[in-house]
Amino acid sequence: MSLADPVVQCWRPVYIDRWVKHHLSIIRASWAAGRRAARLLSGLGMLLLAACSAPLDQPTARPPTGVSTSPVIELLRGKTSSDKVCAVTDRQGVVHVIMASSSLRQVIEVRVPRHGELSRRVIRSGSLPWTVDAAFDRHGQLHVLLDEEHLAWDGQTWRGGLETPWQAAGVSVYAPAFVHGAPTLTWTFHVDGSDVGSPRRLDVYGFGGYGGALVWPWISSGSHAVMVAETHAGYGSWIVVSPDERLDSSVCDAASDAQGNVFLTYSLTRDGMLASSARRFVWIKAAWLSGAQSPTGGQGRSMGAVKMHAVSGGPVGDRSIVRRFAAGSPMSLTAPKGAYRGAERLSAGAGAVVHAMFLGQAHDEWFGNDYPVICQRHAGHGWSEPFELGHANSSSFWGGLWNSLAIAGDGSQRALVVWPSRDAMVGRWVEWAR
Repeated sequence: MSLADPVVQCWRPVYIDRWVKHHLSIIRASWAAGRRAARLLSGLGMLLLAACSAPLDQPTARPPTGVSTSPVIELLRGKTSSDKVCAVTDRQGVVHVIMASSSLRQVIEVRVPRHGELSRRVIRSGSLPWTVDAAFDRHGQLHVLLDEEHLAWDGQTWRGGLETPWQAAGVSVYAPAFVHGAPTLTWTFHVDGSDVGSPRRLDVYGFGGYGGALVWPWISSGSHAVMVAETHAGYGSWIVVSPDERLDSSVCDAASDAQGNVFLTYSLTRDGMLASSARRFVWIKAAWLSGAQSPTGGQGRSMGAVKMHAVSGGPVGDRSIVRRFAAGSPMSLTAPKGAYRGAERLSAGAGAVVHAMFLGQAHDEWFGNDYPVICQRHAGHGWSEPFELGHANSSSFWGGLWNSLAIAGDGSQRALVVWPSRDAMVGRWVEWAR
């Protein structure tokens, strides 16, 4: 479940409407950042004054019976501070960890076999991305997204500048990512609602107090999540999430089964003084993504040569993620009580087994140090007993942990859990008995 901050697109001075869209995106992103900052300050205040977060269900310091763990593995040495990390597993069971290191100013791939030596490859040096993601295509080739840049390993070097569905359509996007577990490359990204025919709405922003306030209206079409899959002929239909809602749709979690059907958990939100938020789930069939079928049976919409179809889902819990069906109904996976919001990670793919990692309440509550890294497994009948693998930390007081967490499983017994220490990115293998 990727939660990185949205990326505001760079302005190109071509048309005045792009100038307006750019500044609208800044206002909306600033409002969201302000709300996140307020939540952070509120959370810090609670930690300093009362430490009132509910604890996890007493995770054990040692793995429970039937679970084995490796020693802590140093994946990449270097001071950590708001580093970006993702991890994916190849067909041989080797985990590829992609790291954007703030101290090294590099994006690096670390190959982690279950047994044997680590190997590292530099993907990029210099500038660092806001978002990082990775996936394998139908041929087993590793692809990486650094913001909107698409790269792939060709066996000898990293090739950049590869095409993406939004570039082919000439559309600006933010927060692009891959759908993990899909048999072919499948993307999610977010577009301006005007690009997908969404209705316009009135948002109201303001600040001030009882002595006076500044309030201003803003008319926009919002933004919406889109999913597109690669096909043998190029790209399939664009599946647009709730484009007719006067709310923004954004991806919370997207996971595919082996056939290419995607379990999508998303949120409908609205910022400003009329703020609202709700979480929903929709199952997207592989035939819709390939263009072989329509979700509604109709022709859908068109944007030039791009065919678009709208989908909408039903409500789920505020912190729930759907990865499978049980007795024909969506089965929600809910983060354990006390897990920090935004610090939950699930292994890729939709299937019978899901590996999960969470951050618990900091052991050093005054300064926010030593967040316990909690690991569990959900095998269809509830969560396994939680246990602690280590402590997550940042070398910088202003550093963040939330984008530096990753877990990659094999869909069954084994998973690699990755987190930051102060001086290195580290990981541990976890293996459950059958």
